[in-house]
Amino acid sequence: MIRRAVPKKLCNSAAARFYSEHYMIRIKWCLVLLLLVSSVTPAAAQFDKLLKDLGGRLPSGSGGLNDAKIGSGLQEALKVGTENAVQQTGTVDGFLMNKAIKILMPKTLQSMEQPLRLVGYGPQIDEFV
Repeated sequence: MIRRAVPKKLCNSAAARFYSEHYMIRIKWCLVLLLLVSSVTPAAAQFDKLLKDLGGRLPSGSGGLNDAKIGSGLQEALKVGTENAVQQTGTVDGFLMNKAIKILMPKTLQSMEQPLRLVGYGPQIDEFV
């Protein structure tokens, strides 16, 4: 067992035991960290080799994906998504009745909603929401 020199004023006391136990915990954590780092390095090398092998098997040339094809695919997906969103929300109550996209009144104003409706500001509140 490795013992660190404990200052004289701490010898034979609870503080000395705490001091040496704390030191031993640090050593254990350093050993665990060292073990972890040494075991990860070979795995990273194997993963890199696997990616290189996989790269040789992926289709290339005219059949593969290039930046232009990826860009046009993203543009098409965006176009279809926006058309679907406009179609769903453009119907009667398509926005206000859809709880997934409706923006609610802020909580700080919700306490004022009922009294304002009682005074006659209901249409303005509905327009605000």
